[in-house]
Order: sequence, then structure tokens, then C-alpha cells
Amino acid sequence: MTDLFFSYTDEDSKEQRVRVEGDRYIIGRHSQNDLSIVDSRLSRRHAKIERFADIFVVSDLQSSNGTKLNGKLLDEPATLSDGDVLDLGGVELKVELDGEGASPRAKPKGESSQPDSVEEANEEESPRAAPAAAAATSASSSGSGGSIFGNFFILAPLMVIGVIVILGFALLIYTLLAGGKEEKADITDAYPTPGEDVYVSGTDSTPESGPTNGGTDSLPTPSTGPTTAGSEIPTPEDAPAGDEKVRSLVTSFMRNIAQRDPAPVVTSEPLSRISSKIDQFRGSAAVGANIESALRSRTQIESIARSKNLKPEFVAAAALAKLGNSRGDVVATANGMIDALSGLKIQIGDAFANECVIIIAVYDQGERGEFLQMRDTMTKLATDNPSTSSRKVRTIWFLKEQGKLSDSQFDFALRFLAIGTIAKDPKAFGINAGPLNLA
Repeated sequence: MTDLFFSYTDEDSKEQRVRVEGDRYIIGRHSQNDLSIVDSRLSRRHAKIERFADIFVVSDLQSSNGTKLNGKLLDEPATLSDGDVLDLGGVELKVELDGEGASPRAKPKGESSQPDSVEEANEEESPRAAPAAAAATSASSSGSGGSIFGNFFILAPLMVIGVIVILGFALLIYTLLAGGKEEKADITDAYPTPGEDVYVSGTDSTPESGPTNGGTDSLPTPSTGPTTAGSEIPTPEDAPAGDEKVRSLVTSFMRNIAQRDPAPVVTSEPLSRISSKIDQFRGSAAVGANIESALRSRTQIESIARSKNLKPEFVAAAALAKLGNSRGDVVATANGMIDALSGLKIQIGDAFANECVIIIAVYDQGERGEFLQMRDTMTKLATDNPSTSSRKVRTIWFLKEQGKLSDSQFDFALRFLAIGTIAKDPKAFGINAGPLNLA
């Protein structure tokens, strides 16, 4: 039986060595985890270790700072080997496998596989030579009949072991696939109502996680998803094909407007609201003209956005949303909005897609210079609803449900989502314009 140990340096700069217990082991900042490491670089639930006999598999739980295995970003479950180094957002854990089933870490490609010394050669050869010597001795001491039975008793166990190994690998692959689906299903199921996130990164987060930028120390900030480029987003099996097209475009739009939200999720109820708003702009010549204007002026829009450290596609979509079904000067509109957007961003943040949409929803507050109002509102909501996750509090859906957004604010946010989605593939919505993809 193989045991897994982690060695790491704790917050007091002391070396710790812990043994992984059970078939499912959670590592993170929260005190209720199997291994709790008090370090702001870790998410509340950062990574998961699963045991399958003598095999240990690590998965990132869509943490804010990601998980690396031997320096490579972990974007899917991976098997741990003796000597591996697990990096949890900057906190390193050294892997030690102790037992008969322990497997050494594979040498990097190009590294010599020859032993470094005669002693190493003897150590490597002796385990392999022993069974061969035993078999040779048995064969030499038996007659022809004994050889047949001897070979049978040697081969039969090997055949049985081979079958067990094949079945074991098949079970492991099935379990990993099923486990991945279950983990992602947890993310989707966590947002079943209109009050939940439209797009979230999937990690738990609390007010202790700290601000995303200056001026938001008291504001709970959600953790982002794993930096898992290309990770699949779970969707309902019975969703119509058209909805899936919209879902894909919304997801792409969300990734582009946020500073670091690589895996946004769109659930069914919000998707329905966004789709309904999109219908109001299908075939709109004005929207098409405005998108083309944004494409022609992309250099100017990028310059305006970067002057305030905002994403260009966020600024462009904000301007397009303000123009709506009216033709207008996209650059002039973006330039007129930038100060209000920047002031709100400083207090609310724009690291995550959730925050960007809230900025749009309360843009009218920014125009009036009321930059702190929504930040204070969300802080109070988080305090008054301790059982509600901060990622849910920081969505237009929860804010509207709590009466903290007016109908016009909520509608403006939906218009932003709808037109931003349309701009990703205008022709899919009957609009004659090229796709808007800004850096």
C-alpha cells in the first residue's frame, strides 16, 4: 500500500510534512479543508487529491491563481509521482510516495536514463535479476514435465495480474472522466436560479480573499477559475442548439472583457434573459453600423481603454450598449464614458466578468460621481447574508433580486451582454458586420 506525503513551508516558515488520508483530500485556505494552509495565494478550496488504489490524481478546483505540476499549468487531472512538485498559486508542496506502489517521477525528455554509478546500476539490475535467477534455478532443477508445470505456475499469475492491470486502468479512466463531470456539474448546479451567477469561475471565495485592486479592501472578491485554457464549460443536455450558440458567444465575450476570468460559466436562466434581449437587436442596421465603426476605430478604442487600464472590448461594448439601436460615433461615446467606467472599476474591480457587468449596470452612478455606492452596497449585502457566497453577491442577478438595482440599471446590463454577444458573430444574428475581437 502506497502512502502520499506532502512537504511544505508553513506561514511561520516552518517545514511541515503531512500524510494524505482518505480517498478524497482537499487542499486550500479554508480551515475545514483536509489540509489548510493559511496563505492568501490559495483559494478557499484550491486543489483536490483523489486516491485510486496506489494511484493519486490531482485536480485544480478552479482556483484563483491556478495549480502547476512540475512547472506546468494543470488544466486537467494528473497523476502524481514521487518527487513531483505541486505549486498551488505560488505555495510549493513536494510530493513523496512511500510504499510498494510508489512510482518515481518520469525523467524529462532528453535526460539520460543511464545509472550515474556502478552502485546505482547494481541497485537497478538486482530487482530485475532476482526473478530471472529464481526462474532459471527452478527450470534447471526440474525435468521436462516439471518445466511445463513450472512455466504454468509462473505464467498463470502473470496473466491474472495482466488482466487486473487492464481492468484497473479502464476503471481509473472511467472514474476520472466521471469525476471531472461531477466536479463541473457542481459548478453549474451551484447557480440554479436567477439570483445566481451568469458567469463565475467556480471557486469558493470569502471576504478574506482580499481586493482585486486599490480601494476595495472591505469588499469580498470572488476567486477566478483555473487558468485552464480550453476547459469545457458544463451545459444542460437539453439546451436547444441555438441557446448553445449564444452560450458559446457570451462565454467568449465574458473572457475578453475581464482582466482574468478564463472560464466563465453561463447557466440556463440568465442565458434565457440574455437571449430575449438579443432578440430586440436581431437584424439591426444601426447595431451593425456601430460595430463596423468600432472595427474601423479599434486603434483609438484600444488607446482610450488602456489609458485607464480597462480591456478594449469592455469599453467598446459599453459604448455600443449606450448607443443601442441608434447610429452614433463609437469612439466619441467611449471617450465620454471612460472616466465613469474607470472610477467604478477602482471601487468595484474588473478582474472578473461579474464585476464588469455590475460596472455597466451602475454606470449612471458613475456619471454622478457616486463611485462608492455599489461597493458599499455589496459589502453590506455580504455582511447581512453570511451564508451567501461572495461570488453570488457580486452579480447583477443577486443585486436585482435584493432590490439593489433599478429596472433601468438591470436592463442596461442586459443590453450590454446582448450587444456584446452579438458583436462576437454579428452575421449569426442577421447583422451585416464583421466580428468584434479587440485585444
